Amino acid sequence: MGDDDREQLGEVLDLTWQQYEHLVKHHLQEVARGPVAVTVHGKRDLVGASGEFEIDATAEFEVMGMAFVVVVEAKNHRRRVGRDVIMALWAKLQELAGHKGAVFSTSGFQSGAIEYAAAKGIALVQLTPTGMTMVRKGAQNDLHGTPVCVAQLVRTTKPGVKHVTTDHPSAPLGLAIALGTTWLEEIVSGKPPR
Repeated sequence: MGDDDREQLGEVLDLTWQQYEHLVKHHLQEVARGPVAVTVHGKRDLVGASGEFEIDATAEFEVMGMAFVVVVEAKNHRRRVGRDVIMALWAKLQELAGHKGAVFSTSGFQSGAIEYAAAKGIALVQLTPTGMTMVRKGAQNDLHGTPVCVAQLVRTTKPGVKHVTTDHPSAPLGLAIALGTTWLEEIVSGKPPR
């Protein structure tokens, strides 16, 4: 990480929690553009089986007549996010009958958090100075051959244009890089997996 990157990361870490949540919502809106309409909401309260829960962001979309809800937590911490945060999101997902969970972090994730997220199919995203990196995509999708974990970087190369890189040459790219469901675009468009 160069000096410019450290300075930009410091600027992200200096954001208030409200500003960081807004930044995460903005990233979700930017990445969610594609053939499926995705509605992104910022902080709001959702009613679950045992009460009301405050959620940092949600992304909602419909595919093949089925509605999906992604529950997002945004953590602007100076230390890596621990397993307890992932466990709390998993509990919220169960209460809210959410379909997918994602945690955004400025400082990465502890190994226990990554392992727990892997077991529960929760996507982990690290917001970096140049964009966002998928630390862990979520549940493995054997049906379409999507690897369990594909590190992807999304960054703006010029206004409105995203540059996507991946560490796996056959990883399908598309609709919901941040949502951990890249296979959805393949289903909607009828394209075979790459």
